[in-house]
Amino acid sequence: MTLMIALVGGQSLPNLLPARHSHPDAVLFVYSKFTKPVYEKLTGVLQQETKVYGLETDAYNILMIEQALHQELNTAILAPHTLEFNLTGGTKAMSLAAYRFAAQRQAPIIYLESENKRSYVYRYIWEDQRLCAPENALIKECVTLKDFFDLCFGSGNWKEKGPQNSKEGRLEAAITQALSLPDYEVMTGVGALNNQIDIDVAVRYKNQFGILEAKFGEKGRSMEGIKQLNNAFRQLSTYTQTFYIITVEPSKSQKEIAEASRVRFVELKEYEHGSDMLSVTDTEKLISAVAKELKG
Repeated sequence: MTLMIALVGGQSLPNLLPARHSHPDAVLFVYSKFTKPVYEKLTGVLQQETKVYGLETDAYNILMIEQALHQELNTAILAPHTLEFNLTGGTKAMSLAAYRFAAQRQAPIIYLESENKRSYVYRYIWEDQRLCAPENALIKECVTLKDFFDLCFGSGNWKEKGPQNSKEGRLEAAITQALSLPDYEVMTGVGALNNQIDIDVAVRYKNQFGILEAKFGEKGRSMEGIKQLNNAFRQLSTYTQTFYIITVEPSKSQKEIAEASRVRFVELKEYEHGSDMLSVTDTEKLISAVAKELKG
């Protein structure tokens, strides 16, 4: 039986993706008091498919972390397992302690690389007390929008409500219709954390995610939508791309913000008020913008 030891940091996908890729019999999440909420959300997502254990330890004391690992992994429940260490998350102290322990046990080490809209797992094994050149494997599609929001907000703390009853709501419906393609998963009107977070449209391509804020007419030239996007982004993963969908040309200040941030502006100038469909030109423009950011 294989036990994956994973170090919990501020982001949850570096823990979820390797676990979904490798399918271990059990996972031990090593977390600190600072990352306990992330651990709890990870447990909520993974516990239906594998056995999950947790170990709370110090975030920065290498010797204390190593001692805690030694005690936990020698318990009657975990000792029989074959070990594998995911060193992607956690603090540098956690990574060093886990590396030292893996070296003592000659246990395989994995590390997640996420670049160019793709995620790869690098797996190192030991030979004569030395790490061998790694094997790497592409992580296939393994996370849904439900998984994503459960990880970010917690199960039961968010809901898909559908398009709002407003001018922007019709635009949201048109955007959703345009993005409802075989490659994508789409949700409309996601409210979270007692409606403190409001996401007009969410889209997923494989293991990449985007959120879209839609504003009709002159509302598109205000900073309100950008503030809403940034507010939602702070609660989400760094794997998230933000899109500001407007029906007018952005203002000079908005363009400056776009250049200095992750916000991608998409101008749908042919959109007709009240329509629940985009024109062919606007549809192509939207799909191209989303594909560029999520597919690379």
